Amino acid sequence: MKKGRKIVLFLFWLVVWLATDVLAQSFNFGWQVFISSGIFSFNQRNFREMYGTLPVLNSGLEFYPGENYGFALGLVYLSGQGQALVISGDPDQDFKLKFSRWSMPLMFRLRLVKGKFSAQASAGGVLSFIQERWPELGLRQKETNFHLRYEIGGDFQPAKNLLLKLILAAENISSSYNSPALFGAQPELGGFSLQLGLAYQFGKK
Repeated sequence: MKKGRKIVLFLFWLVVWLATDVLAQSFNFGWQVFISSGIFSFNQRNFREMYGTLPVLNSGLEFYPGENYGFALGLVYLSGQGQALVISGDPDQDFKLKFSRWSMPLMFRLRLVKGKFSAQASAGGVLSFIQERWPELGLRQKETNFHLRYEIGGDFQPAKNLLLKLILAAENISSSYNSPALFGAQPELGGFSLQLGLAYQFGKK
């Protein structure tokens, strides 16, 4: 991702954070800031074989106007390096490749709170910036994609305002670009991720 786009994303994230804080204090609802990390696995077998599992980083805000429902805005990053086993029908050629994705999900959450535990189920839309590179061939495929994301997860509160988080997310991403790894076919870039993280809670629970 270009430096300018990274700066725009950072500024957007900062504005949303500050706006959420102002809204939370004005309307007296609870909100959280969280960070998590874990692994991501592609749905498509070809990409799983080329890349394996990729590390994923996730940060975000959750705010709850009601006890049992709320919204979440996140910033997700995953990247990794792999190896194309076959290209252009020649099994003797192996090429290194790189994949990266920045995503901004906006989710609607339902949750059930029981003492120090809570469970959540979420669904929403995601704006993603995707890039696949073949450095040795000088190839680069870039795409901006809007797709759906689903999450289930849970929180445990070991101390005041501190939460431990577990997140299982699934996405379907139908790409419009032609991947050399699939002999020009359009890849399905969605998958599953499992993440563990921490959150800090502000306002009411």
